Amino acid sequence: MLIRSFSLFLAVLATPVMAKTVVVGNCRPFLQSYLTVTQAIESVPADSTILVCPGDYPEQIVIRQPLTLKGVKDGNAANPRITVPSGGLSKAIGLENGVVMFSQILVEDTDTGQVHISDIAVDGGGAGSTLGVVDWFSGVCFHNASGTLAGVATAHQSGNGYGFGIFIDEFGSSMKTISIRRSTVRDFDADGIRSNASTATLNADIRNNSVTLGTPPTAYTSGAAISIDGIGNITGNSLVDRARAPIGIGIGALSKMNIVGNTIEGFVIGLWPLGDSNVIKGNKVVATDVGIVISGSANLVEQNSFMNIPDSAVSFNCAGTGNSVIHNVINDAAFGVGAFSGSNTIAPNTYSNVRTIVGPSCS
Repeated sequence: MLIRSFSLFLAVLATPVMAKTVVVGNCRPFLQSYLTVTQAIESVPADSTILVCPGDYPEQIVIRQPLTLKGVKDGNAANPRITVPSGGLSKAIGLENGVVMFSQILVEDTDTGQVHISDIAVDGGGAGSTLGVVDWFSGVCFHNASGTLAGVATAHQSGNGYGFGIFIDEFGSSMKTISIRRSTVRDFDADGIRSNASTATLNADIRNNSVTLGTPPTAYTSGAAISIDGIGNITGNSLVDRARAPIGIGIGALSKMNIVGNTIEGFVIGLWPLGDSNVIKGNKVVATDVGIVISGSANLVEQNSFMNIPDSAVSFNCAGTGNSVIHNVINDAAFGVGAFSGSNTIAPNTYSNVRTIVGPSCS
């Protein structure tokens, strides 16, 4: 009898805790319900699904295990929204660059699994003014973690000059994967989607999003819609600068990134590949001061259109070498190719209404 009881005890210990589906709010009465998102996260095992009913949830959320967080429709509403607690944001982490980051949703240290967040808004209204003058602030932050964002809407991450809609901070020896798709990012005052990483630590797929720069950056001066240090794809995004930031950038990237089929309008610089071996193809760049600045080597810039460019459609910044700029359409620009270096290929391209097709060579 004792042997049988001990065997049953061991069997209970060996039984894995099963993932489950729960709800925050009361829109799914057949599921176990929680009042806050934080309560649900702290109560469920790994790989569970947490459904979030329409409504406002004033809390800071921390996720440290693989799970799915998904907003749901109820009746005529589909608007679950994470807002700032009445006392402001109190939880912070240290980023790899030594800066303190406050986040409304923090996904942290999930090396062995994915965190999926979808169909939820993150509104930072009122948070920025309560932070220190050099504190950074994000709507969603992935810190040493992998996962996906889909159908997310971040807004009002602003107030102290260091507000980011979505921030990715990756480090260590293992490659992290991040997918951001069909989401909107607006009303930030630093960068919309930004990463601190490298090609060795981040594989990013940023696809079919809308990023609108509506507030001129103040303390943090780059004002980039998307700025990614990593490898992967930036594809099919719509990026607009309505604020006319002093150094606004549509897309900034380092090396080995595919930047394809994006629409970029109104920035100081439309595209800025800082590194090497990027493929920049089929983008539409409109009404930016400079269309593209190429600073690295072995980049392919092909089949893009640059229209209404008061300065140079293509600039090598007297730095880029071994790049191919071919089969692009340039209409209404002061310079087709400016700050030209002879070690780059710049033909064939199509030019119309361009005052100077090729500017002076860099000395």
